[in-house]
Amino acid sequence: MNFYIEHYKNVIEKEFDVKVITPLFLGGADKISAELRTASFKGLLRFWWRTIYGNNDINKMKQEEEIIFGSTNRKSLVKIIIEKGNSPPVKKNLPQGRKLSISTGKRNINFGIIDYLAYGIRDHKNGYEREHFPVETKFKLAIQYNKNIEEQIIKSFSLLINYGGLGAKSRNGFGSLYIQEKQLEKYSIEQLNKVEPKYFTAFSKYTKLFNNFKDKNLWIEALSDIGEVYIKARRSLENLHLYKKRSLIAKPIIQADERYIKEGRHSKPYFLHVNKTQNGYKGQILFLPYNYKAPNDNRRFSEYIKICNEMNKKIEQFIGDLK
Repeated sequence: MNFYIEHYKNVIEKEFDVKVITPLFLGGADKISAELRTASFKGLLRFWWRTIYGNNDINKMKQEEEIIFGSTNRKSLVKIIIEKGNSPPVKKNLPQGRKLSISTGKRNINFGIIDYLAYGIRDHKNGYEREHFPVETKFKLAIQYNKNIEEQIIKSFSLLINYGGLGAKSRNGFGSLYIQEKQLEKYSIEQLNKVEPKYFTAFSKYTKLFNNFKDKNLWIEALSDIGEVYIKARRSLENLHLYKKRSLIAKPIIQADERYIKEGRHSKPYFLHVNKTQNGYKGQILFLPYNYKAPNDNRRFSEYIKICNEMNKKIEQFIGDLK
């Protein structure tokens, strides 16, 4: 391994008081126990760094990432230290959330919004079989980094805290975290969305933040708000038994036929998140698309962004319909 003197010069450490806003499913080695893992934080820090600083030259981006985050041949310039939380993880069911009813044409399907958003970590028959860190869990997190990369690290970390989440189902609003703004500045995404879309999830001129939801007293209500809007918007794109448009938003669709399952997978460009406010809790949805082309298909970005824009209009409509 090479010796890099920059690892030992101009090192800055910043400590943050972190609070869990929505249930945090961050798995340990056995995928059942919950654990505050530094590797998970670092991986997400790298993800959000890429949304700002990444470029379509993948080899060049990889080299830049390795300088900051390390590789098998190079030590990272970033170190994360987590102090054990004040609440132990628990293994119990969550509240179902607000009830929704979807018509299949023959019957109505009733379900709880939070149960719907937790699909994949919640078993239909046995409930939640994985531990999670409950809401209001607090822990301290410190980041050590080289002074030369301070802006990149702090900005990426701010995006992770204020627009993303940690752990399983974070794009569905789970694992939302809170740090007071006096400790961590909240960056406006309007400063980041002037460029053409990249071939991976990144800020671009198409980025949009839906943050005109109302404050709620409970995290359950705030998560139900954004969940309801997202579910209704996606369901309203086409008939319940058609999947062409919805498969452009995200794949696979579990209940779809083999044609859509075999097309591969891609993550949805929507990040559901719950913020802590002075008056309680408030949801938001971040639209963060990329230059997507379905494999083995002639659909290109123009069709993808057309359906996303249709979905965005539905989101705005259903936000206005919320009670």
